[in-house]
Amino acid sequence: MSSNSLTTRIVVLVLAVACAGQLVLGSIFVRGMQQRSLAAGQGQLDMAERVVVARVAQSRADALVQATLLARDPVMARAHAQNLGDALIGQLQAALRRAGPARALLVRANGMVVADVAGSAASAPIRIDYWRGTTLAQVFNAGRSSGFVAAGGSMVMWTAVPAQFDPNLAIVIVQPIEAFVVAEFSRVSVGAQLGLIEVQAATAPVAADPHVRRVFLDGAEAGPVAVELRVPRLSMTELLRESLRLWLPAFLIVSLLSALAAYALCRVVLRPVGRVRQAIAAQAPDGLKPIDGRFGRDPLGQLVAVLNALIEQLRERDQSLRRAAFRDPLTSLPNHALLHERLTLALREARKTHRVLAMLLIDIERFEAISDSLGAQVADAVVAAAAARLKSMLRQADNLLDVSAGRASHTALARVAGNRFAIVLPGCNGEQALQVAQRVGEAFRSPIEHERQEIECTISIGAAAFPAHAEDAGGLVRAADIALRWARRSGERIKVFSPEQEREREFQTSMAIDLQKAMTNGSLSLRYQPKITLGAGRIAMAEALARWQHPERGSVDPREFVPFAERMGLIGRLSRWAIEQGLGQLVAWRSVGVPVQLAINVSRYDVSSPQFAAYVIERLRHHGLPSEALTIEISERALTQRSNEALACLRQLDEAGIKLGIDDFGAGYAALASLRELPVQHVKIDKRFVSQMARDRSAYVIVAAAIRLAHSLRWEAVAEGVEDAETMRLLRELGCDHAQGYYLGKPLQADDYLAWLRHQSRRFEHDGALAGPAESAEEGAKGAAAVPNVSR
Repeated sequence: MSSNSLTTRIVVLVLAVACAGQLVLGSIFVRGMQQRSLAAGQGQLDMAERVVVARVAQSRADALVQATLLARDPVMARAHAQNLGDALIGQLQAALRRAGPARALLVRANGMVVADVAGSAASAPIRIDYWRGTTLAQVFNAGRSSGFVAAGGSMVMWTAVPAQFDPNLAIVIVQPIEAFVVAEFSRVSVGAQLGLIEVQAATAPVAADPHVRRVFLDGAEAGPVAVELRVPRLSMTELLRESLRLWLPAFLIVSLLSALAAYALCRVVLRPVGRVRQAIAAQAPDGLKPIDGRFGRDPLGQLVAVLNALIEQLRERDQSLRRAAFRDPLTSLPNHALLHERLTLALREARKTHRVLAMLLIDIERFEAISDSLGAQVADAVVAAAAARLKSMLRQADNLLDVSAGRASHTALARVAGNRFAIVLPGCNGEQALQVAQRVGEAFRSPIEHERQEIECTISIGAAAFPAHAEDAGGLVRAADIALRWARRSGERIKVFSPEQEREREFQTSMAIDLQKAMTNGSLSLRYQPKITLGAGRIAMAEALARWQHPERGSVDPREFVPFAERMGLIGRLSRWAIEQGLGQLVAWRSVGVPVQLAINVSRYDVSSPQFAAYVIERLRHHGLPSEALTIEISERALTQRSNEALACLRQLDEAGIKLGIDDFGAGYAALASLRELPVQHVKIDKRFVSQMARDRSAYVIVAAAIRLAHSLRWEAVAEGVEDAETMRLLRELGCDHAQGYYLGKPLQADDYLAWLRHQSRRFEHDGALAGPAESAEEGAKGAAAVPNVSR
């Protein structure tokens, strides 16, 4: 097919589509006009119905009020008691003058009319037999009632209320419907026609006619009286005339534009088709040939062929990506998404066959340390080797538990996180899963070899079983994860889930909530322990120590709740609380002329936060305190996992003038080369060595070496845990700069610390005073009563 024939086909096709579209548009116009007419009619009917319903409801409420007033009228009661018929009629007439055109009746329970008074436009009286039977019974049982009825050729609304002065009498107000409905409808023009009908006499159905609507005055389609509403119809001639008036100009304009568009399409689109085909073909693999088909060999057919080839390639690539999305690229094992899918299917099969199923979560310990110390490439090699060991072990699943080959074939192994694997064991209960976990642990007893290097690889395993521990995939993973956490925390390496572990997790959650409340309700507070400068014989600063007095558990050891806060992600909030409390206390002390310096311990999570340094600097500025008033201490253990963020934070604090110190120095966690790079001013020697140096020669040597090392790096040395005078003397001989401990002063509350400071400062005016006890007998008792016997 030539380009000219293709052009002709495009023009004809565009014009044909335009004409067809215009015909459809014309029919839409006609349909739209019809729908618009129907919608307008429905709107008129809706408005008319609201007018009718509102007017009926208002008239019914007015009549009910009028009947109720008559039923409670004391004059009516006296007239009835004295058998004064004229007085009764007079009261009824007075009520009718207020109610407008109506009829008032006084009816007995047996249907006999005692009094009947007609208004200005009296309606025909209701048949006596209408009041016999259920109608009057409903009035006297319900306490009030109303309804509609056709009476004497007219349609009326009646409202009845039992008289309070005689339980066998009822006040009845009868109003003609025309008196209030038709009058109101003619006053409010809504474009609809209204007529009253008696339903029993109306036989023509109206349910399928959208121009007619019946409003049943009793609110149900079985009522005796209805208002029939009608709106005029729009003839088909009128519909076509209105539609053509709007559609014909649009048809002519669109037809002209379609012809121009067809011409422009041929000129603008078909000419560059050849260039587009060549550009797409250049991106295709070598040797790609145009696909022969019903499009022929014209440019459009060639373009379609190239696009088909590219689509096929994209489809294959998409399938490859989908496969990769469910596989771990390093180990080729199923990832978390595929594991969840297979676990769900395995659970579904287990429910159908009433069998058990177990799951193991395996975590490689110290994986971050391996990655930091040996590099990410070695860490990847460790993961790949661990995956290979697990694969090899699972191939021997028949021998592990003496299970059938069918069960082993459904065993699933997946890598669900960087250092975490999962194994699904269909047909295994909790005890059998424990046996598998023990075999897995034995598989990792030998180190992993990588490039002539042996890497110790310790694992922890958590196990959970269906249906004993969980009923669905999410619950089973959660139970195995809880067991894994217990395995790591207890050091037993392998744990099977138990309800006690879940209760302990809930307890920890409760403790986390209590700890957060403690920061605001006062049960968490700071104690202040003095730090003494040995050479100058003066008090250097106070160290802030957190103490928690739990309302139920009593005093909680900081060695318990501080690691707990780290595990639960609350350590950042706890550190900020301590900084805020400590700085506030510094302001209070300085306001009374006591320029105390304060040291506060923070967590490794704090210094790894990009916002921590800015927060500390901002709080110092907020309280109006100089930078040198605060010392931030971080443990040597935390520095083993330091990052670029932590180093940047410490440098930012140092540049702001805030002093920095290393806590627990000498515990042997950090490399000296890395400590040398830190911008710190002092190190605090671990109290485990200081407290034993007077009795243990090796502890003395470690303390002496730590002091010399600190001085060689131009740091000050601080000894914590000084409990006796002999330790104090040895530290002075070794040239230690500062000391703290129970011998010098216990952690005290703020007021007690200020009193202690004023009393004890005289003891440190000369060196000889350092040999005595840290407190007088009177103040020692006071300090012991104020502070729990728990050191940092």
